[in-house]
Amino acid sequence: MFWQNAQAKWIKHDKKGNQFKLLENDILIDYANGLQPLYYVKWPDVDIVYVPINVQASHWVLGVVHLHRKIIYVYDSLMGINNNARLQVAIKPLAKLLPHILNAIAYYGFHDDTKVNYSEWEIERLQDIPQQKNE
Repeated sequence: MFWQNAQAKWIKHDKKGNQFKLLENDILIDYANGLQPLYYVKWPDVDIVYVPINVQASHWVLGVVHLHRKIIYVYDSLMGINNNARLQVAIKPLAKLLPHILNAIAYYGFHDDTKVNYSEWEIERLQDIPQQKNE
């Protein structure tokens, strides 16, 4: 997934409350600005971003990121093979990265939220969704 590769490009930031800083030319900023993969909608213009998430290289789940509410809903069609701990390990990097991406694209300036919040986003696994057979 594109955001997993970007983590290696982070640099430490010692003096401020945020622990990391994205590099200026990071491709994630292009995604959020609507410049990648081809010209699409910018994140400040939408409420929801859909993110495919691979869990331990064995199963894909859908992350539905609600930008304004700072929550990630997880749709898992094979709940029997993924416990909550496995999902948390797969999704936590995204939850930590999102505030940094939004800050880098000045998302908070487009909306009335002028204060950048680097706290982790809430992750909620939805329960009442259709399930596939584990075959």
